[in-house]
Amino acid sequence: SSLLPDREKQEVRKFALLDGVRQHLDGTEQLSDTLVAIFQDLKILFGLSRCICFLLDNDSRCLLAEAGNVADSARVGEFRVRMEPGISLVSEALLLRAPLSSFDQQVAELSSVVDGQLCKLLDCSGMVCIPLVRGDSEIGVLVAGVDAAASQTLANQKSLLDCFADAASSAVQQRRRLLEEGAEMLQQERRKQQSEIKKLVHEANNPLAIIKNYLQVLSHKLGDQQGVQEQFAILNEEIERVGNLILRMREPATGADLPQGAVDINGLITDLLEIFRLSQFERLGIREDLALDAAVPPIVSSRSSIKQVLTNLLKNATEAMPDGGEIELSTRDRVNVNGRQYIELR
Repeated sequence: SSLLPDREKQEVRKFALLDGVRQHLDGTEQLSDTLVAIFQDLKILFGLSRCICFLLDNDSRCLLAEAGNVADSARVGEFRVRMEPGISLVSEALLLRAPLSSFDQQVAELSSVVDGQLCKLLDCSGMVCIPLVRGDSEIGVLVAGVDAAASQTLANQKSLLDCFADAASSAVQQRRRLLEEGAEMLQQERRKQQSEIKKLVHEANNPLAIIKNYLQVLSHKLGDQQGVQEQFAILNEEIERVGNLILRMREPATGADLPQGAVDINGLITDLLEIFRLSQFERLGIREDLALDAAVPPIVSSRSSIKQVLTNLLKNATEAMPDGGEIELSTRDRVNVNGRQYIELR
């Protein structure tokens, strides 16, 4: 290479540097890792140690700050710039598809409040905006903190900077495409699962309806023998609850979507113990020690959700005493926790 003219030497050096950059970026898998590698290469090649990467959101047509190599990294996500002329050097660079510096006289009047905030975050007197473009695709903008001298040095390295921006654009575009494809595959899988769940819900409701019909027939035949109707009422309620749980599998409800109403906690405990007494306690020799506070008022909540929690706790307690034992249940009103009134269930 010592026999080559200076200009050709520079070209050979440029291609060698860019080959190293491409290998570095190709070695990353996640978008976040790619952006970190870009920041590292900007520092090695151009001495730019403080940088922020904006990526274009096509739906909102805004440039969103995705990551940054700055001291106060928590503030990076606050920045978003509309893709409109005259808004900021950041959007202008992508619209013009050309690097812009806040030290360029022809665009100095474009400097906005956002640009000033970015320079402050970058802890530099100015900034350079490097557009990331691939063919017809607008990808984003790399914003780096510079002073006047560094801005002039970059202007003299425009050819190398353009090639670097092309390599960075290619890497970011590939990672974003993989993310989008992964999201689409996940969405397709969710739709498939949702379809299967709807089929299972439909099939599960059929035997539940049959069981409920037979219970009505048995209830009519047995009449009111020794509180049989109360026990049938409990069984019907449990079948209804199972049906509602199955329906929630089809379209999972949020906390706000759960049915609310007045819930008698003491009455709920009494009904639930009746089920466990007949199905578990008598067989295993488990005794109940109840201390329910009669002053406990009804509360507005989801009866089904509270019942599910209590069912799980009683089931766990029962399984922990296969040779018999005692379960103590108590309620207490007006329990003060940090200035708020609660009902305690133990």
